[in-house]
Amino acid sequence: MIKGIARLLPSKLSHRVFLAFTVLVLLPMLGLQLYAFQRIEDGLFDQVHESGRIQLEQLKSAFETTRGMLIPEVISIEMNYRLMEMIEHPERFDAGERVGTMAEAFEKIQSRSGENSSYFHLQLADRHGHLYESGERRMGDVDAEQFVSSKGPAPGMQPVLEDSPAGKILAYYDQLTNALGEGIGRIKISFLFTSWIYANTKTFLIIQDYYLIDRQGSILTQSGRSDLDPGTVRRMLQGAGAGPRGYVDDKHAVLLQSTPIPALDAHLVSGSKLDIYFGNARKIKSQFVSLFLVLALFFVLVTYYILSTATRPLLLLQKKMKELVHKNFRLHIPPGRYSGEILTLVQAFNGMITDMNLLIQRLKTEERQKESVRFQVLMAQMDPHFLMNTLNTIKWHATSKQDPDTARVCLALGKLLEKSLNVEEDLIHLIKEVELVHAYAEIQNFRFQDKFTVDFEYDPELNYALVPKLSLQPLVENSIIHGFERMKHGGHILIRVYVERGKLFMEVIDNGQGLGTEESPRRKLRTRKGIGIHNLRERLQLLFRHEAYLELKPMPIGCKAVICQPFLLSKPFGGGVEHRQALEG
Repeated sequence: MIKGIARLLPSKLSHRVFLAFTVLVLLPMLGLQLYAFQRIEDGLFDQVHESGRIQLEQLKSAFETTRGMLIPEVISIEMNYRLMEMIEHPERFDAGERVGTMAEAFEKIQSRSGENSSYFHLQLADRHGHLYESGERRMGDVDAEQFVSSKGPAPGMQPVLEDSPAGKILAYYDQLTNALGEGIGRIKISFLFTSWIYANTKTFLIIQDYYLIDRQGSILTQSGRSDLDPGTVRRMLQGAGAGPRGYVDDKHAVLLQSTPIPALDAHLVSGSKLDIYFGNARKIKSQFVSLFLVLALFFVLVTYYILSTATRPLLLLQKKMKELVHKNFRLHIPPGRYSGEILTLVQAFNGMITDMNLLIQRLKTEERQKESVRFQVLMAQMDPHFLMNTLNTIKWHATSKQDPDTARVCLALGKLLEKSLNVEEDLIHLIKEVELVHAYAEIQNFRFQDKFTVDFEYDPELNYALVPKLSLQPLVENSIIHGFERMKHGGHILIRVYVERGKLFMEVIDNGQGLGTEESPRRKLRTRKGIGIHNLRERLQLLFRHEAYLELKPMPIGCKAVICQPFLLSKPFGGGVEHRQALEG
């Protein structure tokens, strides 16, 4: 597949650069700009969506608050005994007194309604045919007797949507009864719902049209003139088919949001005209794309011309390079015919040829040196084998001559040489390291006529802990050579091994002369630590990095050397095969 794509690419450098500039620069820039415009539109849409939702909830809350004011007003009429007496026995009062009392009661109700008073209209009729209305507005011709005896909406302040000369209204009916439960009149409160919505939404930030829609999707009343797609309205009411941006009437470019009004068994729906908010953004987007395409075409033509001019000297340089291959890099390109960046390229190429020739000569020299080193290593391997064979000869000779001390020293020295010459092992078991210390101590006791002893203190469970090879031997040597230098006998070395907090600690403690301090000038200081201590520190760093250290601590009598390293346990099993596992803590 990759080869197939490579065949589609242009063969000339100028065409490839032109294609790369178009694909990697122009198209991504266009995509980023379109993406930026899309993000702006998404941000505007989210803002319109959220602000519209908040406005819709505010309108619903205001509607519920306003509607909730009606029931207490009806109760206030029923609690007014004088008013109820006028309704039940109008013959006891003259007409002027009744009208004045009713008007005064209606004015109190509307005054308590505050700024919503102009959207309420009250009608009250008694069973004797007297009709009373609030204000000067008339909601049509009403027959009082028919109004009282009507079998229309049931009492109980249930809202009913009705037509009126003032438009769609919400009518609330309730029946007035006396102490015996007999009907004595009927009250109707008309709420000019459409006008109220228009007045309460004039100050909203987001311009919206509002609709009152029943559960079948029919528009009962609306504050604007915009039409809605019935299918989108039904999907919204059913709660299905919502897109990633909510419910959008694509036909009329309207964002729809709804909230239920349980008291009306209907939904209050808001419609935001998207063209108002996105019209300018889309126009700017279209203008930008057109301008970008024109500028892109201009830059493409300029780039193609520049590339065509630059590739001509490169073709000449390519011809010279082919000659270099045939002449084994022994040809120098004359820089006099070139200028500018091409001249820099020619000079760099000539420098590269010179460096390559020097590198080839260096590689040849290093190869000869490697062959010489390999020869010396092969020769050096003969000396340790000769030394081991010689030690074995001395051991058997001492044994045959009844000299066990010499044989024992040769055996101990053989163990040390065998481990030191084995370069394939970096870590060994603690038990093997202890054997090497025993061998080394035996050789040194033979040399110094048993003037010191070596004791070990550790848990047998640590026999198979992994430690650096020949890690204890340099510390024992330091105690013997420097610590017991002025002692003729009685030297003692204690080697203690233990585990603490996931670390393995190995301590070598002697009773020789200590490290010394400034307060004890008569005591000879142990200042020379030898090559072995320095070598051991470097090996610990190479094996464990910063997880291990070697520390020499002064003691009241003698010196203590401490090695701290990670605790690694490798117990043998299965016929000598080792299973290694790291234990921490």
